[in-house]
Amino acid sequence: MTPAIDINRTLYLTEQLISRPSVTPDDSGCQALLSERLAPLGFICETIESGPADYRVTNLWAKRTGTGMGPSNKTLVFAGHTDVVPTGPIEQWKSPPFNPTHLDGKLFGRGAADMKTSIAAFVVAVEEFLAATPEPALSIALLLTSDEEGPANDGTVIVCDWLQTRGEKLDFCIVGEPTSIEKSGDMIKNGRRGTLSGKLTVKGIQGHIAYPHLARNPIHELAPALADLVCREWDKGNEFFPPTTWQVSNIHGGTGASNVIPGTVVVDFNFRFSTESTAEQLQSGVKAILDKYQLDYDLKWTLGGMPFLTTPGTLVDVVQAAILAETGLQTQLSTTGGTSDGRFIAQICPEVIELGPPNATIHKIDEHVCVAEMEPLKNIYKRVIASFGHDSVVICMNVIELIEGCAQQLEAAGVAYGHGTHNAFDEAAWLVLWKLHFPLDELDAVKDHVVTDSMQRDAKTLIQARIDTRKPAAYLTQEAWLQGIPFYVDERAIVPRSFIAEIICAGTIDYWLGEHTHRVLDLCTGNGSLAVIAAGTYPDIVVDAADISIDALAVARINLSKHGLGGRISLIESDGMMETPGPYDLILCNPPYVCSSSMDALPQEYQAEPEIALAGGPDGMDFVRALLAMAPERMNPNAVLVLEIGNERGHFEAAFPTLEAIWLETSAGEDQVLLLTREALMA
Repeated sequence: MTPAIDINRTLYLTEQLISRPSVTPDDSGCQALLSERLAPLGFICETIESGPADYRVTNLWAKRTGTGMGPSNKTLVFAGHTDVVPTGPIEQWKSPPFNPTHLDGKLFGRGAADMKTSIAAFVVAVEEFLAATPEPALSIALLLTSDEEGPANDGTVIVCDWLQTRGEKLDFCIVGEPTSIEKSGDMIKNGRRGTLSGKLTVKGIQGHIAYPHLARNPIHELAPALADLVCREWDKGNEFFPPTTWQVSNIHGGTGASNVIPGTVVVDFNFRFSTESTAEQLQSGVKAILDKYQLDYDLKWTLGGMPFLTTPGTLVDVVQAAILAETGLQTQLSTTGGTSDGRFIAQICPEVIELGPPNATIHKIDEHVCVAEMEPLKNIYKRVIASFGHDSVVICMNVIELIEGCAQQLEAAGVAYGHGTHNAFDEAAWLVLWKLHFPLDELDAVKDHVVTDSMQRDAKTLIQARIDTRKPAAYLTQEAWLQGIPFYVDERAIVPRSFIAEIICAGTIDYWLGEHTHRVLDLCTGNGSLAVIAAGTYPDIVVDAADISIDALAVARINLSKHGLGGRISLIESDGMMETPGPYDLILCNPPYVCSSSMDALPQEYQAEPEIALAGGPDGMDFVRALLAMAPERMNPNAVLVLEIGNERGHFEAAFPTLEAIWLETSAGEDQVLLLTREALMA
């Protein structure tokens, strides 16, 4: 079989492996084929044979030592098995099980899913990685056996003992088990439950069923203990494992005659146990229950495998990031299913996960894998290798960890807040979520999502720009949110943050409004946000949005278009109220009110905004004086003026000592925004 020039190399190698009928324990030349490909890449390939003459197992340890020195020179191992389960009735297959066959975009053959595709994908990933990075610091190894689908006494466990004896250090291991459900990478196994089996023989005295006083029925004596074993809670499990379970797999007692009390009853049972229990604890627990009922028994144990767990950390993060980058999938961690050779490797390697193609057809007639799943799997493996193959590994993290790190960066840099957020964490969350295209108001829903190294770089670049430029975050993103509504903004207009928006949405001023309220003025509109919020809150009104700045009105025009309100909001260039027609039923105004001493002390973030939108003269009341003098003639009889003066209440009351103002409650207290009736202004 000669590959075409443009053939999918992963597919071709998978076909070569499937064509070798490697039913346990026969490797059928698979490992020799792989050694031929690995040796030219610098791998030292060692074959370890084990087992009796009639059950000879072939194992392969192939390692290429990295050239780097120091902590970055880690060893990444791919573990797998070249053996497959028996085919079952060959006549029921659509095609011969060891003749790789294509049908409807699928590759059929025994071992296609479990696990010759994984092996081929990893080998090709290594080849491509080394072609691009000939001298990586990373050491790469493959551990393959032909005794995984059988008793597993002479396979991976033997190699692990051998490696431990000669002092080999393993850092990370990927087992190529088919873990996925629908798409390669949608699920990985970060652990497996342990398996502990027992054969319990309870002894009685055989006798005639008509003379029970002369016999002792072991089944009857076992019954209460059996009920106790069934009902016992062995542990509660944990975040990654379900509770440990105890199950009877077989029970047998009696001679076959209906009139004989048996002399023994034999129970076969099994624990599938979590990391919350040890084999010794489970054995002691069973013995305690049997002794409690004073049974005469023999009990033999078989420990099939210890549980193992790799908690989220370096390997899990790197693999999740590779899957996300290649497929866009947020992979699910799981510890379900049976045992795997990961249980042996976990004894000598601190971080072990399993990752392979979809597993729907493993061990079945017509086992197959979708050809479209092969290249993504190979690319995921290659991304993982590349992550570890750099001079230093980029440790991936989740969204909340990235935000916390960025918040520390902002805090250390001493940036100022107040343009939509009031602390480093909220500012970092806003910038990170915006940059990663996550919903800005759903942090809890995305906080555990893994972010790749490129996503980290993008977010950190934006954070650094926030620090270096000292511009408000809204200018960097050109987006500001007010009362859950997004607005466009740039340096031509002040960043919207008025408490008047809060008052409108909360209905605080509704008492002073009514059927007479039709015409509204948003004075000093800036980017038009208050006009948009007012028009959205009160559907029967029309709004004039006025500002002295032509640039600010250009930004406001963008927001009118963005929210489809160009027909209900008119933009007016006006110095104060000079060009506003009136009369109005409601005037909203967030004017320039910062006094001169405060202007001089403003942080750089505020100095990045148009000064004309902030500076209010020596006491901050220059614009307000002109406004209050002209407002009554532009107001209908029942009209009200809602005015924001921020932290300048003292200056306001000093400037207008006799004016009867109604101070409105906001989230910042009752001294930020006030309401004036036309009657009060004319008094």
